[in-house]
Amino acid sequence: MIRLFLVAVLGAAFGTACGTFSCDATSCPDGCCRDNVCHVNDGTKEDAFKCGLSGVACVQCPSGSGCTKGVCGCDASTCPNGCCDQGVCHDNSYDFCGTGGGQCFKCINGASCHSGTCCFGYGHACSNGSSCCSGSCQLPSSGATSLECK
Repeated sequence: MIRLFLVAVLGAAFGTACGTFSCDATSCPDGCCRDNVCHVNDGTKEDAFKCGLSGVACVQCPSGSGCTKGVCGCDASTCPNGCCDQGVCHDNSYDFCGTGGGQCFKCINGASCHSGTCCFGYGHACSNGSSCCSGSCQLPSSGATSLECK
């Protein structure tokens, strides 16, 4: 009876009870453990709830970040259509502009973010070297002295 008790206690303490699977560094070297199940992450934001390596307990990455090689963060593989700011993936907006998991930047002077680039809309004042969302920076009429996106 005492022997059976010791086997049960030691088995539970070390996760080695007969006939059961134990998720650990040996059984789950490329993933993390959650509810005694090994989860291998594929690097997408959808997999951010199961992040970790070498059989550690899975962690949930912050909203907007993904998991790459067992670490929460933001890069081209977890944020291909947006930009990264402080480890979080953002869709393009005025405050967070960029693409391919690169560093986000803020559009200024009335520019908007279009396909990861700050640009000016039709009729907005511009200067040579400015980016217009569509068309180009040009004089709006023959007598005009300032450039506009057309």
